Amino acid sequence: MKKYLFITITLFTITSAYSQTDSTKTNNSQTAKGKKFIGGMLNNLTWKHTSTSNGNINQLGLQIVPDFGYFIKDDFAIGANLNIGIYNTHSNNLDINSTSYGIGGFARYYKKITDKFLFFANAGVSYAYGTGRWGSSNINEQVRSNTLSFAISPGLVYFISPKFGLEASFGNLHYTHTSSENITLAQKRQSSDFGPSFNLATFFFGLNYYF
Repeated sequence: MKKYLFITITLFTITSAYSQTDSTKTNNSQTAKGKKFIGGMLNNLTWKHTSTSNGNINQLGLQIVPDFGYFIKDDFAIGANLNIGIYNTHSNNLDINSTSYGIGGFARYYKKITDKFLFFANAGVSYAYGTGRWGSSNINEQVRSNTLSFAISPGLVYFISPKFGLEASFGNLHYTHTSSENITLAQKRQSSDFGPSFNLATFFFGLNYYF
């Protein structure tokens, strides 16, 4: 039920934004019909070293999201993106390594604030496949997962030049369904989550080239 409710909200948001472009056009040439953008965003950037009484803990994490968009109308773009995530934790007695690869699509509506600042509302869907392993002297387990996500998120663009725009996004309303399997223990699990999120995992920062 939550999944269908969220899909309805997403479609309503996209339809409303699409219809508004006829009556709220801006003169921003970067978001005019026929324009394109290419670039990407970073997320979950982690580089942390912690010293404890049991030894040192080193954490490294990074998610890269390359994207491409095309403006089918003034201020309204559709596009596709990739998703690559790498996460590693190393301590004296435990190693955790995981990677994820995904693909997604989005629809985005832009609203001009000033000549250089624009607000956008982004509605996206994505699929990701992940693998992970954690091991120690007496533990060696492998897991894999499949995740389907829908999300609506706000963001800002600041054009540092007519061709380049810095982007930032924080927070979302989402629905996520994950199927995971512990290959070593032959255990399977499914989980779903619906609602708003406002944490560092929802913060994205990047750069796009508009042409």
